[in-house]
This record gives sequence, C-alpha cells and structure tokens, in this order.
Amino acid sequence: MPNALGIFHMDVTDDVCLSVGGDAAAIPKEFSKYTIDHVVEDLENFISDEKEKSDFISHFSRKALINAYHNGTAQFDQVVRANYDDNGAKYARLAARLILNPSNDHIECVIYGVDVTEEIMKKYSHDATIKDQLDIFNALGKDYLNIFLIDPNAKTATILKNLSS
Repeated sequence: MPNALGIFHMDVTDDVCLSVGGDAAAIPKEFSKYTIDHVVEDLENFISDEKEKSDFISHFSRKALINAYHNGTAQFDQVVRANYDDNGAKYARLAARLILNPSNDHIECVIYGVDVTEEIMKKYSHDATIKDQLDIFNALGKDYLNIFLIDPNAKTATILKNLSS
C-alpha cells in the first residue's frame, strides 16, 4: 500500500496482529503478535482529539470489527487529526478492510492510515471560498437588481440575479 503511514494485518478470529508495515517511524514493529485491542489502544495515542479517540476505539476494537463483519460491512474509515513522526499535527484517514480467509475461515482485517492533510486543507479552502462568494452575493443582493459573475479568462458571464425584467 503506497504512502501508508502504518499497515496492520490482523487475525480477528484469533485476536492477534499478524504483521506490521508502513512508513511511520513511530510505529514499533513489535506490534506484531499483540492483541487487536492492544494495537488499537496504542494507535489511539497518535490521535489528538478526545472524541476522535473515542470514536476510533469504538469502531476499530476487536468486538466492533467482529460486529461489522457479521453485519455485512467490509470496509469503513475515519478521518482524524493525528500526531506524526515530525511532531506535527496532520490529518490521517484510518481505514479497516475486513475479509474472510478461505484457508482457515478466520475473519481478517487490514487497518491502515494514510496522510490526507492536503486533501482536507483543499476542502477547507474550497469551503471558505464558497462561503466568501456567498457573503459577497448576499451583500450585493440587498442593493442591486442584477448581479452577474464574469470570468474574463473563460470569456463567460453567468446571471446570478436578474430582477430588472
């Protein structure tokens, strides 16, 4: 899995972490052979927000993974604010993928985290831009009958408000 901060292959049925990988230096390789709840509790320490920690534990615990599998959920994820190797707070998408291993009929899970800071920041920037545009439109709309959005680069004009007819 390219760019994964941490990858944890779990045998949910036997309650053991089978292997650990990923790019994060702070994730100790001795997680392998830990119980699932032990790994989840240790991973929780990388999450900075208390509610996000609580949500993470309630969704990624062994019991929650078993329930999700039996309810037909094959995958889910959660975006959290996380502390990284460089001591910076960033955003990470923590995801779980559940499968049934046909060789032993055990429920297995891969939990991994990827950095989505840039994606989240672009979304917030886009949301702020839209809010700014709506604020301008609402302010202009009080005093003007007609409002047009002109894009000189695209050579287009869009009617936003036209009450002069």
